[in-house]
Amino acid sequence: MNKQIAILTHLNRRLCLILLLIISIAPQAWAQLRLEVSAPSSVDMADKYFQVKYTIEANVEGNISLPAVSGLRRLAGPARSFFSETVNINGKTKSNVATTFTYTFAAEAPGTYTLPAAKVTVGGKTYTSGKAQVRVTNSGKAEGKEVVQLHY
Repeated sequence: MNKQIAILTHLNRRLCLILLLIISIAPQAWAQLRLEVSAPSSVDMADKYFQVKYTIEANVEGNISLPAVSGLRRLAGPARSFFSETVNINGKTKSNVATTFTYTFAAEAPGTYTLPAAKVTVGGKTYTSGKAQVRVTNSGKAEGKEVVQLHY
């Protein structure tokens, strides 16, 4: 009888250790990638152009797909930027990566424009962003885009 209790106690300890391991790893394994869009809610025609960014927390090998928007001219993009960091805190290492695709648009006329969902493929799976709306006004007041000139 004592031998059976000892075996059950040993199995319970192992089961608890396995459950703790699963609980500590599971949030990382279940993390869902999202393709997020960032756009100004409002711009003025005097600003001449505006930028829209699509970011996903992954290293994207391919390109992003964004349908054309009637009334918006695509001046540039997609321009790809990549972010990577590795942090070691108290012996635990964590890595973060992200890919951002930036588009530059100019509105042909004032109005509200809806940027359709963009798509990107990571590891054979396609991720879709949400839509974004940009209201373009004609008040003549530029938001003051900063111009940086580099001299060598």
